[in-house]
Amino acid sequence: MFHRDAWRYAIIFDYDKNLTGLVRSIDQITWSQTNKCWYTRADEPTLKQILTIFRESADVDISAIVSGEKDNPAFESEPRKTEITEDIVLSTPVPEVKSTTKKETFSQLKKQEYSPVLFTISEPDGRLVIKFTGKYDKEWIRELNEFGRPYYDANRNEWLLKWTQLTVDSLSDYFSSRGIEVIVKKREVTGVLKELRDEQSARAAGY
Repeated sequence: MFHRDAWRYAIIFDYDKNLTGLVRSIDQITWSQTNKCWYTRADEPTLKQILTIFRESADVDISAIVSGEKDNPAFESEPRKTEITEDIVLSTPVPEVKSTTKKETFSQLKKQEYSPVLFTISEPDGRLVIKFTGKYDKEWIRELNEFGRPYYDANRNEWLLKWTQLTVDSLSDYFSSRGIEVIVKKREVTGVLKELRDEQSARAAGY
């Protein structure tokens, strides 16, 4: 979950005295009164610690971390995020548009006025990070709001959405139809998350 300006691992279970005692031993664990759950930093060492601590006492469902699918229950009660408004101004310098006497099409003009849009897909935590690399149109912000309530990271000048293939395809078509270049990058799954995803795939295949 996104909480206190960072992504966290939320640990959720019905009250159990034994599990409560175990969860308190996790590094930097904190109780969230707002979200009614325990949470800690989201990194690989912490995930290994969580799995080790609960190994003998509980079955740990990590599907929200591994798959990040839109219909995953972990996304049904996300903390409230800052709504994007049209008054946000990026600090990225705006490229100058050179004057020309040639007749240009709408798409050609857009390519000169606006810089590419960068999509970064992070499947492990179900995030789609969108960055406008230069000048942008306020209409783009309204379009992002059609796919949920994005979180705006003012430090990085980035918008965060829940990742789905439909969202990526739809937004790519939207920008491409306006002559805006779209650059799509995909973060690789590494370490313990890759091992866990491979294990879940093997179980689903019956191995």
